Amino acid sequence: MAATAVPTLIAPTGSHSYTSPLHVEYTLPEEALAGSVTLTFEKEGTPTVLTLASKEGLVGAHSFELNFHSLLPNAAVVSMTPVTPNSLEDGEYTVRLSYQNAAAEPAAHVEVSKVTLRTPCEAGNYSATGEAPCSPAPAGYYAAGEGARSATPCPAGTNNPHMQAISEELCETDAPGSFSGQGAASPSLCEPGTFAASYASVECTSAPAGSFDEGYGASNAEPCPAGSYASRPRATQCTPTPAGTYATGGAAEPTPCPSGTEAPAGASSCKTVTDVIGGPGPIILPKITFTFAAPHRQSSLARTRSQGYVLRCSATDTVSAHVSVTITLRHQRLRLQAPARTIACRAGVSPSEQAHFKLTGAAKRLLARRGVRLELTIALYPVGAGAKTALATGSVRGSR
Repeated sequence: MAATAVPTLIAPTGSHSYTSPLHVEYTLPEEALAGSVTLTFEKEGTPTVLTLASKEGLVGAHSFELNFHSLLPNAAVVSMTPVTPNSLEDGEYTVRLSYQNAAAEPAAHVEVSKVTLRTPCEAGNYSATGEAPCSPAPAGYYAAGEGARSATPCPAGTNNPHMQAISEELCETDAPGSFSGQGAASPSLCEPGTFAASYASVECTSAPAGSFDEGYGASNAEPCPAGSYASRPRATQCTPTPAGTYATGGAAEPTPCPSGTEAPAGASSCKTVTDVIGGPGPIILPKITFTFAAPHRQSSLARTRSQGYVLRCSATDTVSAHVSVTITLRHQRLRLQAPARTIACRAGVSPSEQAHFKLTGAAKRLLARRGVRLELTIALYPVGAGAKTALATGSVRGSR
């Protein structure tokens, strides 16, 4: 009895693995009976049969692409059995091409075995084999391209807060005042006494002697204000100069006053010791009091970077005003020192003054938070006198 001529299956070939879409290519030596051309994928005894369209049954060569994650719709396929699921899972298959000729003679087929269908990990995911099942690249890492077998850490000095990053370009550069090592999900702020001046820092630098950094996240070392010093690196605050010494800005050590001069604690210069008639003698200190100006929303420290206060003098003299503010939020504490200000104080006159502060990045962030507490402190010292104590001191507290 005559039979249908055997077809030729060119692709896929046996003992090979494939990713989707699968290229299917074959040749029919005879015209096929309508609806008789089938392509079967059998795995562990379970077949999935695809019935091909009539145009795929003509004599000659045929080829089409098959998405094995979504078999239908496909112009080359008219139906499948079973109808669900509409996909082929990863694994090893025997693939069989079968048809009957137009004379309806017994069918002929060709088959190949060990055809492996596999799904590579998509970009942003990885696995030990580079194929499913895959895991997302964690924050601080990325997985570039398909089939990644490991996640790559972001370089030191960068960070990535998102999972499933697909390239190093998604690793964000650390801002000044922060740093990170490899694989960081977020940057770390520089600790008090240290700073990071540049972008993409991998570590923080200790504030050198003569400077300080009081809060977290400093991008530069603040020089000690005049009248104070820091003798060691990594200082978090500066020390007022003791009486009989002075310091200009950025001092690592206080300087002793020359012979015949004196300076109170926290002095930026020394003055000749004189009494009221021009010769050496006792010091007469005027009585001075002060009050802070009442702050309001539009003149808050965060908005204006200043604090007002009013002097009330019972005698005429020149004084040096030292004003500081301490910002506290839970365990964080930051102290800012306004530049010393020389004020001509006249009896019976109550001048209004302003202390101006340079707000660091850390100070701005603290002032923007709710629950922050402020303490403003003022100390008034005589200028050109040898007194070792302040004329007047005081403080006021508040919260935001």
